[in-house]
Parts: sequence; structure tokens; C-alpha cells
Amino acid sequence: MKLTLAPALVAGTTLVARRWGALLGGVVGGFPAVVGPILIALDAQHGDAFATRAAAGALAGLISLTAFILAYGWIARRLSWPATLVVSWAVFALATAALDGVDPRSGVAFPVVLVCFVLAWVAMPRSDDLSAAAAPPRFDLAMRVVATAAFVVILTAAAGALGPQLSGLLAAFPILASVLAAFIHAQDGAGAASEFLRGLLGGLAGFASFCFVVAQMLPDTGPVAAFAVATAVAVVVNGSLAVAAGRRVNVHYSPASGGETDVRALDPLTEPNPAAPRTPPHASH
Repeated sequence: MKLTLAPALVAGTTLVARRWGALLGGVVGGFPAVVGPILIALDAQHGDAFATRAAAGALAGLISLTAFILAYGWIARRLSWPATLVVSWAVFALATAALDGVDPRSGVAFPVVLVCFVLAWVAMPRSDDLSAAAAPPRFDLAMRVVATAAFVVILTAAAGALGPQLSGLLAAFPILASVLAAFIHAQDGAGAASEFLRGLLGGLAGFASFCFVVAQMLPDTGPVAAFAVATAVAVVVNGSLAVAAGRRVNVHYSPASGGETDVRALDPLTEPNPAAPRTPPHASH
């Protein structure tokens, strides 16, 4: 499961971003398909108590993930994707080290994390000049999937040996964010990477909700009910956010481009341009 869900989410997020824009792709990418299998594996190997603490740790670890996102968004404006990725990982590591000595209750961590999402959303750089996405190279999707699977295997192997708190913090490691932000940065530029990461900040509300529900329910209901309800909540949260973001997708028809549709996701903090020509998202040309 851990080798299929996360790579499948990367593939799905990539296809959504190509069709409807990086912002909406980021919202879809926030679904907890990485942390879910990790927490299930930890529960199977170490028991409910360990997994409960790991879920609370993963919830707190979203603060580190938010730091990674904010760092990548700004550093990408100055550096190439490899350098940006390394520096942003260092920021994540520093934030994780700082949080390792803190063991907040999930009821406290949850609202704190949501506030961090909002603050980071406001602080993320914005670009008014988003060039049209370039045609992806051959085997691009396969490379993204393989890179994600490798990350998941390494992270899962390391998590069980580090104790519940640090395992949970590392469960929030930016696997999907790293893979997709780096590929988007390399192919479409820093502005598109920032748009994706801004959408991801919104989608991470589903990730946070998943971890919160698991931490609250697992000790009393057991893993089946806890993970089932947590998954349902994440689906509702991310689905609602995706629908809201999808309503702000601006579809432009360009006769000069040979009849192709240029799909651009708008920032939800701004209003769509009423003067822009529109065609329905399902229209074919």
C-alpha cells in the first residue's frame, strides 16, 4: 500500500496540475496518501499507543512542512531547483529538530497548524507572470512516481527506529512537495512552483484533519475505525477545497495557439478577471 498510494497521488496531482493549473494540483496533492500508509505501518508494527503519538507528531510536523514550503517558494526565485531543494530540506530539518523536544496534544497542535497554513499562504511570493507550461519530457511521469516510491521506502524504514514523536515528525517529511515542486520548478519556473506550493498549503488541511482524527480516535476505537473515519474526513476536506479552487480555474481559448486551451488556476485570494474570455472547462476545440 505504501508503494502504491503515494506514487499514485503524485501521478494524479501531476495530471490535475497539467489540466487545471498548479494551484489546483497543489490542493489535490495535500491528500494524506503519504502519511496514511506510514501511520498504518507503524500501528501494525508497534501498536496503537505508538501510532497515536506518531499521528500527533505528524500533526505537529506540519509546522516543519510549512517552513519547507515557505522556504522553497522564496528561495526558488534566486536559486536553481537542486540548490533550492537542499536549502529547503535544511529548513525542514531545523524546524523538526526544534519540535522534537515539544510534545503538544493534538487538540492544541491542530489549530496552531491551521494558523501556520494561513500565515504561510499570505507570506508566499506571488507571480503575475506565469508562463504557459512547457511540454513535459518523455518519461516525466514515471520519474516522478519512482522518486516518490523511493522516498516512501526510505522514510518508512527509518521511522520505526526513531521513537513515536520523531517518527511522527518525519512522517510529515515533504515527499510529494519535494518531488513535484522540483519537477515543476525545473520545467515551468519558480512562479509555477510557488503556485503549486500555495495550493498545497490549502490541501494540507486534509492532511492535518487526518492526523487529528487518528490521534483522537485510535486509542478508543482501534485502527480500522480510526483510519476509516480519518480518511473520510480528509476526502471531504480536500474534495471541498478542490471544488472551491476548481471554480476559480480560468480557461482561455487562444485561436493563435491552434485552438488549444490554456488553463490557468487563479489565486483564491483574488477575483477572476470578468473581462477575460472564457470557455467551459469541459469544452473541446
